[in-house]
Amino acid sequence: VLKLAANGDIQWQKAYGGNDWEQAYSIHQTADGGYIVAGSTESFGAGESDYWILKLDPNGNIEWQKAYGGSSWDEAHAVQETADGGYIVAGLTESFGAGNSDFWVLKLNATGVIQWEKTYGGSFWDEAYAIQETADGGYVLAGYSESFGGYSWILKLTANGAIERQKTIGGTRWIQA
Repeated sequence: VLKLAANGDIQWQKAYGGNDWEQAYSIHQTADGGYIVAGSTESFGAGESDYWILKLDPNGNIEWQKAYGGSSWDEAHAVQETADGGYIVAGLTESFGAGNSDFWVLKLNATGVIQWEKTYGGSFWDEAYAIQETADGGYVLAGYSESFGGYSWILKLTANGAIERQKTIGGTRWIQA
């Protein structure tokens, strides 16, 4: 992770990880001036790859880090701080759900404890790329769904992760949200 000044100068830089493969896919500044990072780890956790969430202070020091996942491939692609001071995380799981891979959403509290988790998908490849809290306290979730025709798949979720509505968007070719 690099923290850059407005002119592009490096203010600080830090490397995080273990002896294997780690990737960061999403980083956002948090209300306390720190950062929340989402990605995947093969060094820590239960499976081939797991969600890896790091909470950093304003100087890039780790406040906490946690791996979430099962025995197969799990990869976090998006994270956002929520209005309650917790975090919402989305990506893919091959460890849980209905198919080859499914959208996997975790609602975490401020210290990374899971408040709820849900999978969404069908019998084929489904992968979430973005999640955003909405004004009503719910979430909008977007990704690619092979299970539902190879389209972009958009879901509106309630505050507890129930599907409020959903829509596939696209044509005859592979589209990624």
